[in-house]
Amino acid sequence: MDSISISHLSKKIGKTQILDDISLTVQSGEIFSYLGPNGAGKTTTLRILLNILKPTSGTVTVLGTDVTSPEYRHTRKKIGFVLENTGLYEYLSAADNLEFYDRLYNSPDGRQKRITRLLEQVDLSAVKDKPVSTFSFGMKQRLALARALINDPSLLFLDEPMKGLDVEGRVMIRKILLDLKKNGATIFLNSHDLDEMQRISSRVAVINKGKLLLCDSYENLAKGTTHIELEIGTGAGSLQNFDSIPWITSWQQEGNMVHIELENPEYRNQLSHALTGMGIVILEMKTEKRGLEEIYLNLIRNDEVEENE
Repeated sequence: MDSISISHLSKKIGKTQILDDISLTVQSGEIFSYLGPNGAGKTTTLRILLNILKPTSGTVTVLGTDVTSPEYRHTRKKIGFVLENTGLYEYLSAADNLEFYDRLYNSPDGRQKRITRLLEQVDLSAVKDKPVSTFSFGMKQRLALARALINDPSLLFLDEPMKGLDVEGRVMIRKILLDLKKNGATIFLNSHDLDEMQRISSRVAVINKGKLLLCDSYENLAKGTTHIELEIGTGAGSLQNFDSIPWITSWQQEGNMVHIELENPEYRNQLSHALTGMGIVILEMKTEKRGLEEIYLNLIRNDEVEENE
């Protein structure tokens, strides 16, 4: 079952096209990363999923409910979220912030136990009685996550969850998110932190200027193209014939080092034969699967090039 289904979603504000025909699904129980540069449309998508903004066209269902329907207000009770505004009251203590939100979602039974457990989970027990105004940005991020978990949500939306966190904070949040996934929760992340998203995401989507560029598992993306690092001999033959080989998607030479992107890792043997035919002396050849950062940057660059052509 899909926790989120987006079909041909578009959003226009005035004459500006913010989202353009976005279609994707998020499966129940997965961590899904929604990536893109500033202004790509990530936050607008998130606001539509939460019914803060209305779509111009297309359909969006969350936990089986159309987000524009009156019934969605009941579905929202199963959802936790942290947007760019953490939703914290600066003049209240950490414990009082959680109590405020607990009163909105839950019965009094077990209230203090829930608050104590969540404060321990985000390592804020020692400062539970201090006003949030005295907290660092990272501490506020951790408390905001605890607030989002107060209703034990089956679906969690987080906007830049690792922003402002030190190494210990990142490890803590990563563990919390992976534990939530293990317990069946679905997590939708907006983020620029590609390294962290690669660590925890089941699937990723990349959006740029309101258009979806891809949606797939990182495992499939890493298999799809192979990066070759090649060291060639001095005075070796010309590499210009690479431009006419369709399964070489890109290449760059820096002295005796050549960086090559193959369409498929199976072309590695053919590459060796092609190099020999060109009179290239191979001193060393290394194969590396691309990281999410490289995949992301190539997508954004290629999209910019295509738009300018």
